[in-house]
Amino acid sequence: MPFGLRRLKEMAWKLLCQVMFWSGAGPILAWVSRRRSHSRWTILTYHRVGCSEPDGGPDIVTRERFRTHLRYAKRRYDVVTVGEALKRLNANKWTDKPLLSITFDDGYRDNVSDALPILIAEGCPATLFVTVEAIRDGLPPWPHRLQCDLTALVANPERNDQSTGQRALHPLLETVLMHSGSPRDDVRSMVRRVVEAAKSLPASDSKILCYEAASLTGGAGCRAAAMMTVEDLVRWQQAGLEVGSHTTNHQILSRLSAQERRADLATSRRWLEDALNVKVDLLAYPNGRSNDWDERTIRDAGETGFRSGLTTIEGTNVSGADPFRLKRISVGDDSVPVFAIRVSGLFGTLRAWLHRKLATPADRGIEQWTISAGGNEGGRREALSIALIGGRGVGSSYSGIERYYEEVGSRLAERGHRVIAYCRSTFSPAVKSFRGIELRHLPTLRSKHLETFVHTGLATLDVCFRNVDIVQFHALGSSPFSWIPRLVGKRTIVSVRGLDWQRAKWGRIARAYLRACEWSSIYCPTRTIVVSRTLKAYFDSRFDRQCHFIPNGVSRMDAHPADAIREWGLEHRKYLLYAGRISPEKGLECLIKAYQSLDLEHRLVIAGGSSYSEKYIQRLHEVARGRVIFTGFVEGRLLAELYSNALAFVLPSQMEGLSVALLEALTYGLPAIVSDIPENRELVDDFGGFVFRVDDINSLADAIRRVVVDEDAALRVGMAAQEGVRSRLSWDVIAGETERFYRNLVVG
Repeated sequence: MPFGLRRLKEMAWKLLCQVMFWSGAGPILAWVSRRRSHSRWTILTYHRVGCSEPDGGPDIVTRERFRTHLRYAKRRYDVVTVGEALKRLNANKWTDKPLLSITFDDGYRDNVSDALPILIAEGCPATLFVTVEAIRDGLPPWPHRLQCDLTALVANPERNDQSTGQRALHPLLETVLMHSGSPRDDVRSMVRRVVEAAKSLPASDSKILCYEAASLTGGAGCRAAAMMTVEDLVRWQQAGLEVGSHTTNHQILSRLSAQERRADLATSRRWLEDALNVKVDLLAYPNGRSNDWDERTIRDAGETGFRSGLTTIEGTNVSGADPFRLKRISVGDDSVPVFAIRVSGLFGTLRAWLHRKLATPADRGIEQWTISAGGNEGGRREALSIALIGGRGVGSSYSGIERYYEEVGSRLAERGHRVIAYCRSTFSPAVKSFRGIELRHLPTLRSKHLETFVHTGLATLDVCFRNVDIVQFHALGSSPFSWIPRLVGKRTIVSVRGLDWQRAKWGRIARAYLRACEWSSIYCPTRTIVVSRTLKAYFDSRFDRQCHFIPNGVSRMDAHPADAIREWGLEHRKYLLYAGRISPEKGLECLIKAYQSLDLEHRLVIAGGSSYSEKYIQRLHEVARGRVIFTGFVEGRLLAELYSNALAFVLPSQMEGLSVALLEALTYGLPAIVSDIPENRELVDDFGGFVFRVDDINSLADAIRRVVVDEDAALRVGMAAQEGVRSRLSWDVIAGETERFYRNLVVG
């Protein structure tokens, strides 16, 4: 959301609160709510109290406003610490007043210098959740540091040019640098989006981003705000107030490995207990949104000695609430009318009521299930009707889209859903169904530039007259049509599988169109899915809408002995394999030249068909000079033999989404040799493999040599990757995640 619109929304919200408060409607409804719900527990979240100027960190509440908040709260609520409220929650003991707890996150020094005296004077207890690095190292949370560093970068473009030089920077950092000289509001909005995108990255990536930003600014973010010392923390505790953990260094817990997460939680708890000489068993999840913690986080928190976990999901808690899923209400520098409406929970209740009242009978019938106390889904689930548009068809895995059609579509059909796949007549078998998927064959123009556009347009027109709940468009080029089915009440999704405008096969006009489709892929559909974390970070930083990450998957592949491939003179483990579309962005000329620079007995096999790139294929044949085997398009048993008997799989791409061919190679246990583009690094960093610098012939040759020289070690890497991919990225897992996403979309 642009900064101006965000400010307008805030003003409208405050105006609504003023009207409700001064008209008497708000206080009356809040009083009724409190009288009817004695067994309710409200937790408020503050970060900073004081009168300093905003510095890019969390919201600052002035001392005067904070005092009025406390006075309002203690007249209407029983104000207790989180620990005391948990005791009453477990014992089911409630007073005439609902419970309310005041919490502070992060460990800013003004919590002691400004907030503590007011808390003592007003007789209100509170609970402080601190990060160890704030107390031990004096560092603000990394999102605060990053926001300050990024703002400083944009404000000083001359220094940026001198500092960056020819260095390769993190893509999000390059996005920020491109906005040097932009209007202030645009810069603030862009920086906020980049920081939010960084929170969705794996912990290792966010650390790299923070390090690069700090190195360019001289660590401006480290000096962003004063943090508490050990003495301050002891002073807080000696005042009779409570202390909990906000982890060691504010890393998003769901982005850490199990080992890293347990170590972080245990370290933070042990360090705080040593500093205070008291038991610390309360935890607040960093960032705290629904995707920032999960069942594994809850399990690890319990195993490391914590008895509760506080989220930032807005809401109040009732008797029987899960202590590891406690909701909170974030408070800003609110006037009394705004604070009163916010704390009462009326706004959230009103939204939920409107959703129930405005939902159509069809909407309510789509998904009728309840969430049990353990969070498991039970009850009856109605079948969904889903249409897939944008691919060529089924029965021939030409690209990742067609593989998605078959693997996810067939599994959804097995679960009782109706799946319709729109196919191009020349690419699919002339049958009405395939693996449980209904096929709709429509004509199109056989043209490089118009084939997808025309077919998607016809399919969109057709689907508007069909009884479907969800229409999923695949690839950027189809996204401009995704708003049309919404006019007739259907939910739409755009699945982005790569930045197609980067493909070298497209001319200037086609690239401009595909680049513009980035905007339509975000703003035209109901929701957007991306297949890699790199794509998610890219879109989250460019646009003020969150994408949903669902990766591609793999099937469990059985090895096949070398049989039909012997016609090409191929033997077991005596060749290197590339499989996939043949187009310029795949970097195959670099692969051929790297192979030719080595004196190997192993052959090089390039398996794949043309993607309107016949001239490029001719160029590859000329460069290869007969030393490379070009199989053409292969599938089925023949493709399985190629994967089963290769020594290694090579993917020299200049751009990808999340390569299905690479996933399939890993599930066959092949060592992967991949270019170091972020999309490839996602898989190799997670599961193992060999990396070379993109478009660097010598670097690729060195990587191939390492595999050939020590085949046994390379194959051990491949087998380890196979186990990880099969367990974490099976199509069954991906289909289940997709089904949950569909259901949430329909009811939300």
